[in-house]
Amino acid sequence: MRYLAYLLISLQLYVGLQCQTLPAEIKKCHYGDGKCLVESTNALLRNYPKGIPEVSLKPFNVVPVRDWLLVNDSQVGGAWYFFELLNQINYGFENTTITEILGFDRDPTSSKIEIHGKIPRLVYKGDYLAKGRMLWFVDINSHGTSESDFLNFRFGLTLKVRIEYRNNKRYLKIYQLVPNIRLDRWIMWLDNFFPDNYDLTIAINNLFNRNWVEFWNELEPGILPLFETVFLGMIEDLFEKVPYDDLYPKGIPVLGLKPIEIVDIKDFKIWKDVDIGAVWFKFRMYDQQNYGFENTTITEFKGFGRDPTSSLVEIHGEIPRLVHKGKYVVNGKILFIETNSMGESVSDFQNFKFFLKLKVLIEYRNNKRYLRVHQLEPRLKLDR
Repeated sequence: MRYLAYLLISLQLYVGLQCQTLPAEIKKCHYGDGKCLVESTNALLRNYPKGIPEVSLKPFNVVPVRDWLLVNDSQVGGAWYFFELLNQINYGFENTTITEILGFDRDPTSSKIEIHGKIPRLVYKGDYLAKGRMLWFVDINSHGTSESDFLNFRFGLTLKVRIEYRNNKRYLKIYQLVPNIRLDRWIMWLDNFFPDNYDLTIAINNLFNRNWVEFWNELEPGILPLFETVFLGMIEDLFEKVPYDDLYPKGIPVLGLKPIEIVDIKDFKIWKDVDIGAVWFKFRMYDQQNYGFENTTITEFKGFGRDPTSSLVEIHGEIPRLVHKGKYVVNGKILFIETNSMGESVSDFQNFKFFLKLKVLIEYRNNKRYLRVHQLEPRLKLDR
């Protein structure tokens, strides 16, 4: 009874620690599973617009932006301009829909990482400071409130990362983030642009909004680094404080149960005859991983009585989809056609059924009985 109580308490503590990493309702995905990562990230955005302070995930609905010097021409000649954005706040990131995620493999440095998404409306609000000269005779010296409204805002982020080790855990460090941005419309309002002439303020804002594409093309080199800081600020603290591997599913360490969502497989070889004649091959698979065991349904148990060695022990189950991913090397000859290739491999087993027969023995340690499997015979069936 005390053991059962200890087990339950340990499991509760384990679950509690996991919730401090990511909420239980946010699905953890396999390394590199782009589709799952998209679904999980969108669920996170929808359900936690105010962020998750416990894992240093900042709010999405209100995003402060650092002061930014957008234009700083040399103050000479008949036309020059100085424009700075101050006290800016972004609104609308909570309505983001992530459309594609690439990378985030077990080794995140081994492949390109990309995040693509869209936002129906992204709003910048804050203050501005403007100085300049237009056409030799119109001087600008104004400050006031500003608002930028980006409609159908689409973004693509390309990340370069490295791994840092702290306390025997891996942390992801972003050392480069390159944004690519497209939008359907940019509407901007600069209040008090000409303090003594409200009609001229309206006119200059209307001029900007009628010709927003030209202004965007001109200002884009200064705007993209600003968005780089915005996106980087939203995600880098999460990677800084939460170990990379803690973002992915695990087993139950307190019971010694390894992760079943991602199962590493030892390298293995398949040989067909010796390397002579018209047909022979050598096939080796390495860096292999299985995905899908977490969806297993156990259909039958047999044995496991008080004396487990006295009766047949069997485990039967089924998995709707079991995926095997990794790398391969093959060389050989088929009907005198030689092959020598290597690359990525994916095996997809549909409606996978297994029947395991176990032979076990009992080991005694510290006056306790431990079960040891000394033989396991699998039988497999699948639809595809």
